Amino acid sequence: PDSDLYHPYLRQASAEFGLPLRFTQGEALAQSPAISALLALLNLPALNYPRRPLLDALRSPYFDLSAYGLDRRSADVLDEASRYGQVIEGREQWDEGFVRLAQASAPVEMEGEDDLRVPSLPRGEQVIGLQGALHRFFDRLSPPGSASSLTDWIRWLEDLLDEWRYYDLGAGERDLEAFEHLREILRALVLGESVTGPQAVDYAQFVSELQGALDGVGYQEPLPGGQPAALVARLDLRLRLPLLHRLRPAVHLRRRVVSSLSRP
Repeated sequence: PDSDLYHPYLRQASAEFGLPLRFTQGEALAQSPAISALLALLNLPALNYPRRPLLDALRSPYFDLSAYGLDRRSADVLDEASRYGQVIEGREQWDEGFVRLAQASAPVEMEGEDDLRVPSLPRGEQVIGLQGALHRFFDRLSPPGSASSLTDWIRWLEDLLDEWRYYDLGAGERDLEAFEHLREILRALVLGESVTGPQAVDYAQFVSELQGALDGVGYQEPLPGGQPAALVARLDLRLRLPLLHRLRPAVHLRRRVVSSLSRP
């Protein structure tokens, strides 16, 4: 089985019981929370800003969007507004939903919602402010329409990450390790292009190139110094079969001992 599938569940159990884990097999870099959030963000324009991934990006702890007037609270308001406006994807559907809210003459109540669901939907000037904030986010994230070199795309990405304080918002050594690998990959892509010569690629190709590079890299998260941890190892099938063969006599011996002890 793919051991990467079990990493999140093992980590959850590790946190619940306070037992640090040490994985012998490095995790795929693209699966780390910080890199996964970045890739999901970069895929938003190509996917026409689908509702759920967009809201996840607005709530992400890795992006500081306060310059646009967006935070987790405003993301919650946008979540409710998108339900009211039946938004599925795209800027046009968001604008249509904002128009409906702005034209509402009375406080809007969501059918079937109880009083514990907050926040309430915006009205009037609140709608205009929220729409403007989301437009500023769309405008900044929307990539240039023309094809560019990988180096130019990486410069665009690094400017974006600096503005949104991506590298400053990491939590713990796991994120710092992922950030360092990301920087190395970006430098390697720039260096590779400097050797082969620039080639114009569109935004979708750039994201695909970056994702392919990230998928092909694993990283071993650091273990806090001096802290004991349970070892989580993956036993390769090629090693497992000879090991089981060597253990078979011991298993038969154990069965004979148990059988003899159970006789009257």
